Amino acid sequence: MDLSYLWRLEPLPIAATFVALLFYTLGTGPLRRRLFPGHAYPTNKAILFYLSLAILTLTFISPLHTIGEYFLLSAHMLTMMIVIFIVAPLFLLGLPGWLIAPVALHPVIKPALRFLTRPVVNVIHFNLAFALIHIPVVLRTMMFSTDLLHYYTYAAIFTSAVLMWWPVMNPLPNDLPTPSYKTQLIYLIVMIIAHNPFSTVISFSNRLIYPWYGEVPRVFGLSPMQDQQLAGVFMGILYMTVMLIAIAAVFLRWVGGAARRERALPPPAQA
Repeated sequence: MDLSYLWRLEPLPIAATFVALLFYTLGTGPLRRRLFPGHAYPTNKAILFYLSLAILTLTFISPLHTIGEYFLLSAHMLTMMIVIFIVAPLFLLGLPGWLIAPVALHPVIKPALRFLTRPVVNVIHFNLAFALIHIPVVLRTMMFSTDLLHYYTYAAIFTSAVLMWWPVMNPLPNDLPTPSYKTQLIYLIVMIIAHNPFSTVISFSNRLIYPWYGEVPRVFGLSPMQDQQLAGVFMGILYMTVMLIAIAAVFLRWVGGAARRERALPPPAQA
């Protein structure tokens, strides 16, 4: 199948990416010494930030997004998983705390951000947002009504994903509370358990949950049911894999922090 004609230069995601790129580049570059004196250029973080934008842009202009819109549920779910588990964490890891502090710590925004990044709140709002968007009638309306509503769907998922990752990737640990490592581990495990029903239902349903995907020409030889099952597999495997990596990273930070504190203790007094 020739996929070259499915590449699409969509103005809305390109414009949003350009605005984010512009603000980040100006804030960390020409305006840094004036607005954020004393801070060096965040090379490692900049690499992660620009990588997140590159992956996001490539995802939305590539055939993957077009196929996910019109032909395959599995391509749609893969797009969602890329946004949630690759783009969002890279984006958050790429944000220097000092760059976002003037906005994040504003007296109006700080209380709301403090509330929305609590682990319990995240478990509820992330899974609720994902569930509501993927109710068949809601998904069809948001994906096919207007371009603005279509990309609002992805913007909502992206924002929810950034908030979901915040408790374990807090860029402002000195100003906003970061859960203990134990709480972070429990939080990630609960997130796995809470999200598991979505992939299970899609993988093992004996009927088409999104019937319009069964009414379009077949792509890659997948039947509608095979496509739906593959969508569930993508959700389950990618979600579980990234969450287990996050759990391992948090555990290693916990162990490493304990070892550093132990080394910092004064030696026992000699008898």
